[in-house]
Amino acid sequence: MANTKSAKKAIRSSARKNKVNVSWKKRLLKSKKGFEAIISKPKTDVAVAKKLLGEVKKVADKAVTHGSLAKNKSSKIKSRLDKRFLVWAKS
Repeated sequence: MANTKSAKKAIRSSARKNKVNVSWKKRLLKSKKGFEAIISKPKTDVAVAKKLLGEVKKVADKAVTHGSLAKNKSSKIKSRLDKRFLVWAKS
């Protein structure tokens, strides 16, 4: 357990930051799963899938801006989803 006043404050601060970071990551995961659900169905509306892909990218970029996600991690996620979208759209 923390002994000093500053250590106690650091524990509270890191707990708050952890809560926010987890919420951003959950938000990204939910939007990503929604997109993957559309992609897993046989040839639904391409416009809907493209819109969901844009939303996933937007959430990923906001998570990077907030500092919850590393820039390269976000780029990797977006790139992989783009690739899956293109394969799905062509089939």
